[in-house]
Amino acid sequence: MVVALLLAGLAVYAALGTAEGANATESAIPGVKQPIVKEPVEPPSVGAAIKMDGATDDAWEFIAGRDPSPSLAVLGETYNYGRQVALTFDDGPDPNVTPAVLDVLRDHELKATFFVVGRRVARNPEIVRRIVREGHSLGNHTYNHPNMADLGAGQMRNEMQSTQEAVDRALGYSYPMTLMRPPYGAPYLSDQHMRPLFQRVMRERRAYPVMWTVDSRDWELEGQAYSIAENVRAGTSKEGG
Repeated sequence: MVVALLLAGLAVYAALGTAEGANATESAIPGVKQPIVKEPVEPPSVGAAIKMDGATDDAWEFIAGRDPSPSLAVLGETYNYGRQVALTFDDGPDPNVTPAVLDVLRDHELKATFFVVGRRVARNPEIVRRIVREGHSLGNHTYNHPNMADLGAGQMRNEMQSTQEAVDRALGYSYPMTLMRPPYGAPYLSDQHMRPLFQRVMRERRAYPVMWTVDSRDWELEGQAYSIAENVRAGTSKEGG
């Protein structure tokens, strides 16, 4: 049932066309054309301090005590959560696609996580407010959608903090984002030599890298709703997880 409703949501993407930031998932596969956020803008300046609430900090300390580099849904890692799937959407908020996806989720009483790009948050704050108002979660997807493996530690921090500040401004209050999806899956799917630096920055920020276990490839199959749905159906275990 859950997978069927996910397919309904992906069909919305296909019907509307994958807007520049409206990917449910991404990949970094050599030789495959990737959607790229164009016309990068300079993130707003950020302060050195990282603001985290006490509950977030306590949760991180507990988990990091058991795993020094915690991550969620990294390829190759599976978890048994029963017959459940987690719905995630990347690269928004997009003024055309995101509201349509929210409508589908609302109609089927489903919740999802939206990994948002900071500069699009700044352009579409009302959509961010709707995402949160309707009970969904926000995750950090950087400010300009760069390949994190191409950045130094300071640039990584700036991309993440700038996005956090954009979300806080849009909502009008502090909303610490603990989930982070690196654009193109780097440095997990490529440039793995940069993973130690990336993980160090994630630990500093008390952030959990979140990859994906099923790639709908909607970014490659624009307008092909059936093929997108079949990718999800074929890649989703009947046992969930």
